[in-house]
Amino acid sequence: MEEEAEVSIVEREPRGRDVRPLCYGAALMVFLSASFCAAAFLPGVFSRRVYVMDEVMCGSSGCQALSKLINGSVNGDLDPCDDFYAYVCDGWRRSHSLRPLEMRRNVFDEVEQSVRAKLHDALWKTFRQSLKNRTSTSFAKLASVYVACAKSLTPEGNGVVSMRKFLKHIGLAWPDEEGPYHSNATDLLELLVTLSMRWDVNVLFSYSVKSLSKEKGAVVLGLPAPLIPGKLTDAKKALYEKLIVSLAFLFGTRNEYSDLAHRLVVVEQEIANIRNLDHVLLTYLVKDLGNLCADFPWQKWMSAINKNLPPKAALTAQKSVIVHHPAYIGRLLTYFLGHEYPEDIKAYLALRVLLRYGQAVYDIRHVQEIVLHAQKDIPADDVMRTCQQWMADLMLDTWNSFVSKSLAKPADIEQLTKIVSNVKNVFFRRVHQAPWMDAVTQNISIEKAKNIAFNIPSFVSDAAFDRVYKPLLLDARSSSFLDMARRLVEINHESDVLSVYGVIGRSDSVTVHSKANAMYVYSLNVVNVNAALLMLPFFAEGTPLSVTYGGLGAIVAHEIIHGFDVSGRLYDEVGTFEDWWSNATNAAYRETSACFVEQMRSLASSSSAGAVTLEENMADNGGTRCAYDAYTLAAERAPAVVRLRGLDAFEEEQIFFLAYCYKFCGVERPPVAQRTTTHPADKLRCNVPLLNMPEFAAAFDCEPGSAMNPAIRCSVW
Repeated sequence: MEEEAEVSIVEREPRGRDVRPLCYGAALMVFLSASFCAAAFLPGVFSRRVYVMDEVMCGSSGCQALSKLINGSVNGDLDPCDDFYAYVCDGWRRSHSLRPLEMRRNVFDEVEQSVRAKLHDALWKTFRQSLKNRTSTSFAKLASVYVACAKSLTPEGNGVVSMRKFLKHIGLAWPDEEGPYHSNATDLLELLVTLSMRWDVNVLFSYSVKSLSKEKGAVVLGLPAPLIPGKLTDAKKALYEKLIVSLAFLFGTRNEYSDLAHRLVVVEQEIANIRNLDHVLLTYLVKDLGNLCADFPWQKWMSAINKNLPPKAALTAQKSVIVHHPAYIGRLLTYFLGHEYPEDIKAYLALRVLLRYGQAVYDIRHVQEIVLHAQKDIPADDVMRTCQQWMADLMLDTWNSFVSKSLAKPADIEQLTKIVSNVKNVFFRRVHQAPWMDAVTQNISIEKAKNIAFNIPSFVSDAAFDRVYKPLLLDARSSSFLDMARRLVEINHESDVLSVYGVIGRSDSVTVHSKANAMYVYSLNVVNVNAALLMLPFFAEGTPLSVTYGGLGAIVAHEIIHGFDVSGRLYDEVGTFEDWWSNATNAAYRETSACFVEQMRSLASSSSAGAVTLEENMADNGGTRCAYDAYTLAAERAPAVVRLRGLDAFEEEQIFFLAYCYKFCGVERPPVAQRTTTHPADKLRCNVPLLNMPEFAAAFDCEPGSAMNPAIRCSVW
């Protein structure tokens, strides 16, 4: 059992970065004396004691570990006013090196690795208990599937036989046999739709169900995933040709497969060429799917889609389908239909299935590790990552419930609820005060802010899922993982409640709680806060408010602000697609945000970073401000100040900023560091929001004009 928090009353000692002259001390004594007298005679005026609050020292294992982490990372020889990221993260960066194949690694990666190990132990414990007690609850079945996956990634997994059987069930074979599928264009469309909607092999499109107005569901056809990730260089294409040849020898009977491998990589290259035609990918609500491809009117699309939906969820109205990137999907389908060699398309689709489900097959992964990564063994952490991702893919609600129970306590959820409530209230007040909004836009924004909901970890009994998975009969000692996966896909298809006929509640699973992340869902106006964030360094039992708000609170606030940026403006308070900003508000926002663009451009290595990172940068800046205000309000109501042993040299406000920045500590290779993405570099995610806050400069006594206390600051929220 985790150690309970231990506290002890301690005397407050002077702390701080500077030593003030003695004359300042004398003046301070006079001021404090007057304050004590005022407090004594005017108790009704002062809502909070003006004398020093009592302090309690957190002695829990979590607090001790957190103190050790921060102490081991902060470099006191550096000046926090020059580069706060270097000051906070120097120790972390020096103590962490990248593995041979890693491009980057940061605190979030470390947390997820720790979460995986903890869940791995919990799953094996549940599995052993279920065998001993002969139980068949949904948690027991979840554990059995996980164990089967882990065993499938051992040499004894008999994966080739299982994969051949799996492909045959879908109607495919690879690389030699000729299958019965897509003798005509309609069959090919149905196969492509089935691969995506039922088997999660996203060749033509990705498939999901999201809400529309009145909380009704809609089928969403999104951007498909490529076979070969990243830019298709000649070296990467040659590497994948080698991989395909190796896999073909594993499954096939011929002596030569290099020509097949080359043709399949050519297919991937031609698909990439089609994708590159869409330089700007926008979102559309397509009212006539027949527009995607001349050979397929609406009725044929509906027939293919409805074959992969439960009967009561059959689509009848065209408005029930949302298509992202319609031009690309239309061109892609035309390419598949008109390909000169249909057998190449068939082999390509079979390869996509093999690589998708082969991630849990030892023989396939072993070949991949040798060819792509030049190593023979599958790392233990990769086994955990792969199999836990499959649990999320196949049994999401059960998985989220299991994760929540394994990582959190009721007291943790209670504290998290207070944090998100306080942060939301602070942001609500900031919406009221936003000077760049006109009255009409501000009133709509206020309603949207009121209506924000939070999907946080909850303790749902596994009995709630027992009925869904009752048809799943498992024997982890004899059944293969692919057999279990196939049956789970069928069960999910038969009992899918998140379909177009159902009401999508705002608490429905739209996240994976084992990921150290939070996410704003535009179509629901919901912030998902995952259970994995209830881990060090974001959160721990008994930790100071400065830590929880600087770590977890800032993450929550960041996601809230996404509901009010240039993407969030397109969705109203219930997630309906509607632009609710006036032209005047839009112009004022652009004018105000221009400060962030110029500031980021001057600090980042890429001249385009200012515009590309704008939304994430503004969410970081506004989120940090909101979290800081929420922290100060919570601290005023706290009965005592909680201290971390070993961090006595820092004031509470300073610890807030330390906790905020520490989560961005990371290392990366130069190509990654120079690449411009929608998120600023870790260093800038730490420094930029803080240099825009005068509270930071005051907390660390930064001289005016120093890097972290500039003359010009940017602010929107």
